[in-house]
Amino acid sequence: MKNKLNYYNKKGAMFGLDARIAILIMAILGLLIYPTLTHVINKTKVEAIITNMKMVDLAIEEYIDDVKSVPNTLSNLYRTLPTKAAQQTRWNGPYLLGEEGGYLMPASITWTQVSSNCTSTSSSVRDRMCTYKLSYRFCDITKRVHNEFSTYFSANVNTNVTVSYNSGTSCMDINYGNAENGAYKTFNTYKVQEAP
Repeated sequence: MKNKLNYYNKKGAMFGLDARIAILIMAILGLLIYPTLTHVINKTKVEAIITNMKMVDLAIEEYIDDVKSVPNTLSNLYRTLPTKAAQQTRWNGPYLLGEEGGYLMPASITWTQVSSNCTSTSSSVRDRMCTYKLSYRFCDITKRVHNEFSTYFSANVNTNVTVSYNSGTSCMDINYGNAENGAYKTFNTYKVQEAP
């Protein structure tokens, strides 16, 4: 009887040791796999952001073809009409489908006027073009995704992209363009006939 009890005690002790070894192996594997897995997930988010920016670029180009101006806000690409009456009649949207502010979609866009010839009366009507530079803001972005985004663009040395991150708002601002200028990518600029 005593031998039988010793057998069960030893068997239980072996099970406890086996379980601890298995847990240790799983913990080591987790430590090795976790960084790779998070890197892949963050890289996928960066690729989704870039794809969404290109989709917005195409929507803006369609908007400009119709309205002859840049959209004031992202809302103009979804359902909101422009503020000027003449531009409202030419609006043929929506240019983007889905809900505004969707996951990994820009939270806002900002226009910087580079040239203001569209308001000039001295040049011919054909030459009256305003040039605007576009910046994107994405919110609910983690610092890791921002770092991956910065790494992505620093690997492509021929790009002219600035990326900034505000940890207080979890927003990332991107000055990004796909307009080719020789071998270099430059800020995305749009030429329009009317100011927004």
